[in-house]
Amino acid sequence: MSKSDKQNLTKFIQDLEDRSDGRPNTSGPVPHTQQSQFPEVESHTDSLFQYVMKFEGVVNGKSHIGDGGERAFFIEKATNSGFGNPRFIIDNEFGHIHRHGSLSLHIALPHDIGVALEKKNWTEQHPLGKLGRIPNTNFMLFGARNERELEVSQNILHISYLWASNKWQ
Repeated sequence: MSKSDKQNLTKFIQDLEDRSDGRPNTSGPVPHTQQSQFPEVESHTDSLFQYVMKFEGVVNGKSHIGDGGERAFFIEKATNSGFGNPRFIIDNEFGHIHRHGSLSLHIALPHDIGVALEKKNWTEQHPLGKLGRIPNTNFMLFGARNERELEVSQNILHISYLWASNKWQ
């Protein structure tokens, strides 16, 4: 990643408008799920999945956490992965898409980015992260309801990938 790529993504986050309709209702801590503001179509999830699978070194599979039914993203040859590593949710998994109607995701993000996005109602820190039971870098990214939200989600997932692959310094 070039320095300008990080600058562009950082600027994107800084300039990002608040998510329309505010923050959805959520439940948790376990399971941590989005309870309102569901997308009308599931095609955004397929687009997001295909977008992430284009990144170098990413493989997919069942999540190593939860019921295992989610479509998860892994850094294939991750070093220093595992539970407790702030760059991952668990093992070498940096994100997964939920199967329930919200089509939300759990992803690992640099804490400052996740908090900035939370203030703009795009993410919510995992309740167990707030309690210190898991890294405070675990966030729920709310499900994309339209093309604009899909674009935002793609940029956020790009940051998550870069951070998990040690390219976001």
